[in-house]
Amino acid sequence: MKQIMTAILALALALAAAGCGAGTAGVSGGSAADTAGVAGSSAEKPAELTENEYYDDGTLMLTREYSEAGDLVKVSEYSEEGELAREEEYGGNGGPIMRENSYFEGAVSRYAEFEYNEEGNLMARRVYKADGTLFLLFEYDGGGLYMDGAICLNETEYDENGNVSWYIEYYENGVTWRTTRQYENGVLYKMSEYDENLILQRTTTYNPDGSVLSVEE
Repeated sequence: MKQIMTAILALALALAAAGCGAGTAGVSGGSAADTAGVAGSSAEKPAELTENEYYDDGTLMLTREYSEAGDLVKVSEYSEEGELAREEEYGGNGGPIMRENSYFEGAVSRYAEFEYNEEGNLMARRVYKADGTLFLLFEYDGGGLYMDGAICLNETEYDENGNVSWYIEYYENGVTWRTTRQYENGVLYKMSEYDENLILQRTTTYNPDGSVLSVEE
């Protein structure tokens, strides 16, 4: 049986269940590319500037591209049919991932850009639709790198008009603490609060004018 590539970003509402470290956001979680490390290392300079991995039938599955200094600059993943499915672009000079592209039928369907603090730790990951419209925003604690120590604090989803439609806050262990949804006019629609075991504690529903409609505990 062929190996199954697990690198496609899991976006939309499934991110709420998986947590924003998965991801997208996907834009991802546990990809084959993650085995290459968050950044390249000159101490592990490959013999060639390109490394390839293949499915059992010889079809190209993964390509890693390095700079002449041995730093990882790009990881490309392919479907079993040989189509480009995902790319990760790195900052060079041993830098972390800067951009992540997801492909569908040969074209970019979504992409993510990463923001770091002065220490080089992840602060934000922004996911865009193919036309450049911001779709998801993940905010981190600055305590590590993507998929390697960074803790997601908040997740924001935007509608096609750029308005916040969904907002999630997390405990430090990555479990959802509170989710909120809004009407199209930006007024809060519903707030759900959870304990650290992800057990729902309270749900508050609001009227379009912002007044409380109901509270369930």
